[in-house]
Amino acid sequence: MILLLISLLLLAGVIFVEFNRKNNKTTKQPPKRNPWPKVPNVFIGIKLGSKANIADILEGWAKQYGQQGVFETRLLFQRFYVICSEKAISQLEQKRPYVITRRKNLVSAFNSIGANGLFSAEGDTWKKDRRIVAPSLNHKNVEKYVTKIQLVAGRLVEKWSKVIDKDPDIQIAINDDIILSAVDVISLVAFAKDLNTVTHGGGELSSVLAKLFEIMMIRTVMPIKYYKIPIIGQHLDGGKKLKKYVVDLMQNVVDDFKNNVSEDKSATFLGRMIEFNNKTGDDSMSMERFVGNLLTMFGAGSETTASTLTMCLYEIANDTTGLQNELYKEMSQMVSIVNADLDAYFTCLPRLRSLVYEVLRLKGPTPIFGVENVEPVEINGVTIPTGSYFMFLHKYITEVESFDETTGKGTRRGLLNTPIHEFCARRCLKQDEDGQISFVKPTYGTGFRTFGSGLRICPGKELAEVEILVFLTFILREFEISLSPNHPKITMVTQLAQRASEDICLIMKKRKTKDS
Repeated sequence: MILLLISLLLLAGVIFVEFNRKNNKTTKQPPKRNPWPKVPNVFIGIKLGSKANIADILEGWAKQYGQQGVFETRLLFQRFYVICSEKAISQLEQKRPYVITRRKNLVSAFNSIGANGLFSAEGDTWKKDRRIVAPSLNHKNVEKYVTKIQLVAGRLVEKWSKVIDKDPDIQIAINDDIILSAVDVISLVAFAKDLNTVTHGGGELSSVLAKLFEIMMIRTVMPIKYYKIPIIGQHLDGGKKLKKYVVDLMQNVVDDFKNNVSEDKSATFLGRMIEFNNKTGDDSMSMERFVGNLLTMFGAGSETTASTLTMCLYEIANDTTGLQNELYKEMSQMVSIVNADLDAYFTCLPRLRSLVYEVLRLKGPTPIFGVENVEPVEINGVTIPTGSYFMFLHKYITEVESFDETTGKGTRRGLLNTPIHEFCARRCLKQDEDGQISFVKPTYGTGFRTFGSGLRICPGKELAEVEILVFLTFILREFEISLSPNHPKITMVTQLAQRASEDICLIMKKRKTKDS
């Protein structure tokens, strides 16, 4: 019944938007003499819950229509300028974060579920939030979070070991355990709460968050904000009850922190936020934004990290080039895995980091990114009016533009000279004259935008990377992994983050020997 009502609202919204488009000559009309091609067929939208991938569709059109770096299309009857070249995207990125901002629909949808934190903030609000949130996730503080990540990774390995002891040939579907582990890590890192859902189950929070952020995505793509209808709007998709559960939980956590400060709590994301907030005086963060930033960290942080970690394990299990043995040998040379610090993970594992960054590039959580402009902007000499929508094809650009020594932009072919549109776990490696392998880190400066770009670089990128590295080292240290027989082909689908279309099922064999 709810889905039917939303569908009717969607239809009404489409008719309303299209009517206004034809009868209202606003600044959103295309500029005269627009030089860019238009996709001839109107793209209405992807059926929610389907396995179609919006990014794949846009990338397919980019190959056909994107020779100028820009083309136009319509998503749910809204005009988008699709940006598919380094030159064009660089012109717009210079205007972040004040002229080019996140789409208002996305910001409104995020705020409607209580996730009004740094991720959806713009302008002065973003500036204030970042001053408080970013220091909580700097290198010094992430160093203190590593032991918490190791604790959860050890529990996951122990859980799988017990399952394998009972049935050595069992096929383990890893997706749910990975997301539970990610939520456990966030709860420890964020506010020193040991949920331990990976061991004991009861992952109600992760389930509620998944449903809440799915609702957020529905609200984002709808042409009308049905959730703002007085009295009934928030109930139409079930979001009201879920939001109350999560917001009440997060608010209780913040209250408890402020009233019961301890050394363990102060060395957390929330503890550091409260500390930095107390130093800012008049610009202090409100309770609403504390809750919003915690909710954003839980929802977006756990989803994106879990998706990337899952795909890393899939690529390792699916590899036929000896990658898994190389990774195991590399990590075996570490003095200690279970007691390693942050710098050890970043300096001793070049092959593993190369794999992670290639997964982030081609199978990461954010292949596309939507924005709009609050002032007129220029692309290749053409002025685009205020209020226009843009879609950046981050992943696609890295697949078609090779590294240019003059500009420093583009994707390197890597150690094996692999074409840039192909997946290569060794792409980010280089070898010196003595045969030593080192990691060449892609950055937004070279066109790698998985973690954002410019001033809007994700402040949690270092935490996300070390979390993935810790879990991979703990898992590969204990098990040799392979895909289950007749494993279905894995494609990517777009939800809050891009993720695998199917559960990843692995066969894990305990290693006979392992280093500490």
